[in-house]
Amino acid sequence: GVLSPGDRVAARYEVEELVGIGGMGVVYRARDLVGGGTIALKLLRAELARDAACVRRFAASAELGKSLIHEGIVQVLDVGAHGDVPFLAMEWVDGPTLRSHLVERGKLEWDEAWPTVNGFLQALAFAHAKGVLHLDLKPENILLPTPEKPKLCDFDLARVLAKPGGLSLLPGAGT
Repeated sequence: GVLSPGDRVAARYEVEELVGIGGMGVVYRARDLVGGGTIALKLLRAELARDAACVRRFAASAELGKSLIHEGIVQVLDVGAHGDVPFLAMEWVDGPTLRSHLVERGKLEWDEAWPTVNGFLQALAFAHAKGVLHLDLKPENILLPTPEKPKLCDFDLARVLAKPGGLSLLPGAGT
């Protein structure tokens, strides 16, 4: 089920509030009681936690996220389980999604849009250099702590290059 403010995950993270529910997971703002500070806590949706293929895919995307260390990619800090539900702890990004920024501001002029576009393209280029294809680029997956420093998130549908010229899906991913 959905967690409530004050609930603890792995005896380390205290839930502050529900942030959103996506296709794979439920995201909360939480406090790290060991390291201090605010984090984003993503738990696999409870109904998906009973599906072994979904659990493998969630775990694979979490490990992939831990390996992508770049200023333009939301950093995965920890991976674990809350009972039988896998979770990952990520850096908290204080700011809107690109989608909500565009809804609020409307169409951006090129000189306003370029820093954001350039920032997330640099993050994508880094991921591609590591052999990772995001495959779910949309304004909801680009966070804006500032328009000049966007952060790419949500690698749940990513594909990893198995070898030059070939693709391999993360375990359990669809086509």
